[in-house]
Amino acid sequence: MTARSEKTKGQMTSPDRAPRPAGPAAEVDGLTIQELTDRIRALEAAREENVIRMARLVAERDALERDVQFNAARYRRESRLNAGVSLPQAAVVNRITRPSRPASLPDLSVAEPCSTEEFRRLRNEMKAAIQSQDWAAAVALAPAVIRCRPSRPASWIQYGNAAKEAGDIALAEHAYFHALALDAGNADACEHLGHLLRLRGELARAAEIFRGGLVAAPWASVLRDKLADMNQPAPPMLDRRPAKPRRKMARWWFKRLSAGASSAALAGKWSQAAARYGVLTRLYPAETRLHIQLGHALKEQGKLHEAEASYRRALALQPLNNDAWLHLGHALKLLGRMTEAQAAYHAALRLYPENAAAEMELRVLDGDW
Repeated sequence: MTARSEKTKGQMTSPDRAPRPAGPAAEVDGLTIQELTDRIRALEAAREENVIRMARLVAERDALERDVQFNAARYRRESRLNAGVSLPQAAVVNRITRPSRPASLPDLSVAEPCSTEEFRRLRNEMKAAIQSQDWAAAVALAPAVIRCRPSRPASWIQYGNAAKEAGDIALAEHAYFHALALDAGNADACEHLGHLLRLRGELARAAEIFRGGLVAAPWASVLRDKLADMNQPAPPMLDRRPAKPRRKMARWWFKRLSAGASSAALAGKWSQAAARYGVLTRLYPAETRLHIQLGHALKEQGKLHEAEASYRRALALQPLNNDAWLHLGHALKLLGRMTEAQAAYHAALRLYPENAAAEMELRVLDGDW
């Protein structure tokens, strides 16, 4: 045997080298590999159940918050009427009646979160139905997909596309408006909704959707082409920084700052929240959500003029953001500018006809409650 073979043999039999576990019966910390695998799978299943439970609790909380807002508005009105105080009347500006819900629309108010595998299966079935142009099947599958992930704009857009091809225009319009409410800068939602409104002869609303979408997404050339086809002027191109940081370290810092500001707001520390959101808006001025949150923090401190300015900066970035219009209306109402508040509520309701809060505020201002 050569010296090299002796050296290799000595290395393999060295007592300092720990032997490798071999075979399925190998153990780690007293547990076999199979037992560890089973435990990991059990933990993953428990995590999925907790995610589903948390999503259901969030949906229930949102429903309770809507009920509280509705009852609080009624209580304020009844209290003022009982005290003999007349409600402020504002001039009716472009009064919009809330359209009736499509008869074919299923109840999607309660989310039914599902596992990732179940969501992917349903989404793939819906995509297959769309690719085969089986529009009835796609419309039937869409509610299950949406209940799994109700805050996903792409699912609502696909729902609208399938409904439009199936001939249910009212359902398609509802789906497109909902997608736009979830993401006011979604170019696809603006394109499909504007096209549908144009086909219905609502040219002014279609041009508003195309123009607002182009402000939020200047790269969406299809929206610029739609406006050119309607002989409507397009807004100027905006050269602005990306809304969110792209580098890994910058993303980590952005999330940390956002979490700190959100925690301060949830704790009711509005001065601290406003300071943190102010820093974030200076670092990332193109992020619409930050301007809206800054407006909330300022409004809660009674700084109504600053809150109004923050909401208007958000609308300069996303003119179709119905949430920003709604809260701008709240700030204007607190400032006593009722006519302007009513116009803001009308804008919120026009951009999302299912906006119950905007409709409630309009009824209060009009004296219907």
